[in-house]
Amino acid sequence: MEFSRESVMRSVRLAALLGVALTVGCTQFEVTAQAGYTEMAVGGNMALAGTAGGSTTTLDQSVESALGLGEGQGSPYGRISLDMGVPVLTVSGFMFEEEGQGRLQANFGNIVGGTDVFTELAFDNLKISYALDFGVGPVTISPGLACNLFNLDIHVQDVAGFATEDLEVLAPVPMAFLRVGVDLDVVAFVAEGGFITIPEVQDVEGTFWDAEARVEVRPTDLLHLFAGYRFMKIDAEGIADDQAFDVTLDISGWMVGGGLRF
Repeated sequence: MEFSRESVMRSVRLAALLGVALTVGCTQFEVTAQAGYTEMAVGGNMALAGTAGGSTTTLDQSVESALGLGEGQGSPYGRISLDMGVPVLTVSGFMFEEEGQGRLQANFGNIVGGTDVFTELAFDNLKISYALDFGVGPVTISPGLACNLFNLDIHVQDVAGFATEDLEVLAPVPMAFLRVGVDLDVVAFVAEGGFITIPEVQDVEGTFWDAEARVEVRPTDLLHLFAGYRFMKIDAEGIADDQAFDVTLDISGWMVGGGLRF
């Protein structure tokens, strides 16, 4: 699976931003690159209006039982951080796909409730944060801003193949951001989170949470291993392809891997 064209363009803009950041005068420059494996699962509820142009959604229904989703799905995970002394720019991302079969509890778009359906879901996430490091002994507190790019694509069809519904939401979500780290030399602990309530961005409004915790073990100054857990909550409603939708989704799971710091 590939990122959408819009996601790719934002990645290009990010690369330009990195180039600008490298020209900033600073007394310290450190790069941390991480790669690994993550297993994420989706849960929550969803509703979709019955007709194009409809402004009222039907009853929310469970994505687990109604759409047959919710099993953990593996994905490659990547993260790169540029420490420029006080400012730190970090980019991380993952993507996963899932297929499942369920029975609708209510109408989903033009597919009537009680129908057995087959569902395909694709979810991409790119998180960019820019924070200012303030250290006190082994503790570092880093307030800043983050932008979460969510790309959600769901295809639902009845098992007979006569009726289908598609929901695609691409939303860049800026967030207030805070990272707290404790560095004990060989072992380090990091927790970070972001939150925002937005009135409307590209016909979508809602509340977004993002929390992540990691532990790093450093056998050498260059090499480290990490393990962590991430939880995201998307509570949004709006218009996609002229249809009203309402989603309350949890995306959560663990990650493991290794990295280099130089």
